[in-house]
Amino acid sequence: MFEQSFASLGGTLTFPTKDRDVYDLLKETCCRHQYFVYEQDGISYRARVIVTPHFSYAENFVPHARFSQEAWDGFCAEFPEDRKILEKAGRIGKQTKNNMVILDIKKDDPLEKQIGYAAWQILLSRFYDPYALIAEALTDEYKSGNLIPDRNGHLKRSDGPCSYCTNAAWTFPEGCPYGKTAQQ
Repeated sequence: MFEQSFASLGGTLTFPTKDRDVYDLLKETCCRHQYFVYEQDGISYRARVIVTPHFSYAENFVPHARFSQEAWDGFCAEFPEDRKILEKAGRIGKQTKNNMVILDIKKDDPLEKQIGYAAWQILLSRFYDPYALIAEALTDEYKSGNLIPDRNGHLKRSDGPCSYCTNAAWTFPEGCPYGKTAQQ
């Protein structure tokens, strides 16, 4: 959605988004610095992007592993006994609307001792802990000096004027919530 919003204006993302699962994009943008880039008519912006699942649903942030149906079928064929253990433990969730198979596992899961090492490594490679990924990315931005708290502990805007919300290329309908565009 973000990519489409700015594509007509010449903005680009530094990573592909087409036909990718939101959790794949979450991991991609949290573990690697990915950006929205706009360079046109003397205006240049580069902003880190972190793609997240929809914030309105708490279940979108529960740690889990996920497989496409094809990948899950491959896992089951290669590790049939491990699939049985997962099934018996009630860890295989319902298939999602986009045909992903969700597994209720955690990073330090007691079930790990029952699952074969190779199978567990595959589960971990498909493991997502959304809050931990986002927290790690924000911590990285804080350590890099890109996020600075004010005296109340809220994020502080950088000093000086900003023309991100309102400029020659675009204007957000609500304008700048920080009043930074009025500064000279």
